[in-house]
Amino acid sequence: MHTLILSCNTGEGHNACARAIKEYYDLIREVCTIEDSLSFVSEEVSNIVAKGHVLIYRKLSPIFGWGYEYAQNHPRQFDSESLFYHFIARGADDLHRYIVENQYDNVISTHPFSALMLTEVCKRYEMNIHTAFVATDYTCCPGVNCSDLDLYFIPDMTLVDEFVRQGIPADRILPSGIPVRQAFYHHLPKEDAKKAFGIDPAHKHIVIACGSMGCGPMEKLSQGICRHMGNGTELTIVCGTNEQRKRAMEEIHAGVSSVHIQGFVKDMPLLLDSADVYVTKPGGLSTTEAVGKHCPMVLINAVGGCENYNLNHFLRTGKAVTGDSIDELVGACLNVLQQSETNQPTMQEPVQNAAQFIYETLRERQNR
Repeated sequence: MHTLILSCNTGEGHNACARAIKEYYDLIREVCTIEDSLSFVSEEVSNIVAKGHVLIYRKLSPIFGWGYEYAQNHPRQFDSESLFYHFIARGADDLHRYIVENQYDNVISTHPFSALMLTEVCKRYEMNIHTAFVATDYTCCPGVNCSDLDLYFIPDMTLVDEFVRQGIPADRILPSGIPVRQAFYHHLPKEDAKKAFGIDPAHKHIVIACGSMGCGPMEKLSQGICRHMGNGTELTIVCGTNEQRKRAMEEIHAGVSSVHIQGFVKDMPLLLDSADVYVTKPGGLSTTEAVGKHCPMVLINAVGGCENYNLNHFLRTGKAVTGDSIDELVGACLNVLQQSETNQPTMQEPVQNAAQFIYETLRERQNR
C-alpha cells in the first residue's frame, strides 16, 4: 500500500500531523511520502504563502483572526466557481501525474487547500485511489465543505454534527483524533522527566510554550507567574523558532535560577511528562499532544481564528481552563498547580492512536 500525504506550509500543525502519520507508516514499513501541495502550483507560490503566514502569525495576529472569520462568512470563496479554487486547481495536473508515476493507492490531505486540489484531481481524472482529509483543528475549517473526498477523519465524535451541517456526508466521517507523534502516547515517570531537564524532582514544574513560532504574551505572563509561583516551583519557557523572543526572555529572566529558557525543543513529549501545568495557545496539535500526556492545560487565546474553536472545545470538555487577562491566566495557572498538589494521581483513559486508526481504516478499504 503506497500512501501520499499532502500538507501545506501554512502553520506547523498541518506538517506535524503529516509527519505523525508518516511516522506510524514508517514503523510498520509501509511506503509513505509527504509533499507540500502548493508546490504543485509552483515553488514560488509555496514560499510566498509560507513566509506570509509566518509574518501574520507572529506580528499581525488580529489579521489572522479577521481572515478566518471572513472565510467563514464567505464560504463560496472556496467553491468550484471561485477564483481561489481555480488558483489551487492549477496544481491538479502535476499532482495527478505525480500520483500516477509513483503508483499511490491512498492520498491523505492534512490541509483544506490540498483537499481542494485533490478534489479537482478526482474530478478531472478517473483514478483507482482512496482519498481522505485529516482535520488538525477541533472544528470544520472553511474550505473543507467544498472538498469531495472519500473519508474525513475528525478530532472528536462530538464534532460529527458540525461537519454534517457543513455538508460532509455522515457516512464519510470517522472520529480518529488528531495524529501526533507516537511518543505522546507513552509516559515516563514525572520525576525522571524533570531530572532530564534539570528540574528538581521535588519541585512543581510549569511549562509555557506558544507554538513553534513562540507567539502570544509570553513576557508578561512569565513575569506574572514568577511573581507568585514560590520557591518550590520552576518555570520553563519554550520560544520555539522565534530567536528574537528567546533573547528577550533571556534578558528578562537573567540570573533567575528557577526559570529555564528554551528555543526549539526536540523532545516535547519528555518535556510534557515533566510538566505539572502546561500553559499554551490552543493549537490543534499542541492541545492534542497535552491530552495524550494527560497534562493539565491553561490556554492562551493568542491568535484567534480556528484556535477559538479549539479553546472552546477543551473548555467545554473540562480538559483546560483559561483567562481573559494576564492576571486571570496567572491565577488559573496557580490554581491548576495547587490542584495538582492535592489531587491523587488516577488512572487515565488511554487516548486513541489516531495515525494507527487512519492506517487501519485505509488498509481495510484497500483489502475490500
